[in-house]
Amino acid sequence: MLTLPDNACPVGLSQNIVHYLVRSDDPQRALAHISLLTPAFLVGSVLTIVGCCLRIHCYRALGRMFTYELSIRKEHKLITSGVYAIVRHPSYTGGICSGVGLLLRIISPHSWLVACSPLFPDSGWMVNVLAYTLISVFVGLIAVLVHRMNNEDAMLEKNFGEWKGWARRVPYRLVPWVY
Repeated sequence: MLTLPDNACPVGLSQNIVHYLVRSDDPQRALAHISLLTPAFLVGSVLTIVGCCLRIHCYRALGRMFTYELSIRKEHKLITSGVYAIVRHPSYTGGICSGVGLLLRIISPHSWLVACSPLFPDSGWMVNVLAYTLISVFVGLIAVLVHRMNNEDAMLEKNFGEWKGWARRVPYRLVPWVY
């Protein structure tokens, strides 16, 4: 654990930093609000951690075959084991979990952004605008992701004869027994 001496940050500097980070005449009181762990924040944190762990697992499972663009590499093979035996696109599942978790943490009533941020002097309607905007962008990204999954499945089917058998054994793209 790192312990800093009392004089590590001059009082005036630390007060200025808090003044710019916290929208309140009483920063200590405002900061007390963000220390509350709400169910939305906790669920968001768990989803973010699970999503990140799932993505890391997928990166490792695919190794050199993981790409951000849709492509088939030399000596490419279809991975059908591990999490790929449960859903066909687990990396996207992890990304969606992380995104939903982040949204929950950002727009949670006691998050720094909502409770204290100087970006939103009126925490009411501006926060709602932000929330609806973020949710709309996220829904749009999911629509793009569904299109990408269709293209990826078509590319894999074209290049790997065993894809059809795998798709029959693993009919779900993102969430087992749902989709």
